[in-house]
Amino acid sequence: MTIYNLTVKQAEILEHIKTFIETNHHSPTIREIAVLADISAPTCYVHLQHLKAKNVIGSSEGRPRTIIVLID
Repeated sequence: MTIYNLTVKQAEILEHIKTFIETNHHSPTIREIAVLADISAPTCYVHLQHLKAKNVIGSSEGRPRTIIVLID
């Protein structure tokens, strides 16, 4: 666990999101994150909801590619 009480998988997903945004200049879709993290899209969605609840990421509901990282 980290300072934000992230699980290992949540921290991995967060790093994938950061790297994707740095490389592509836009946020990834849930499916793209799932492929990068080697998990199913529904499982990825649950992890993203947990990251949102911990105020680590944010997004606009119902709009694609709106994930933003709220921490360094």
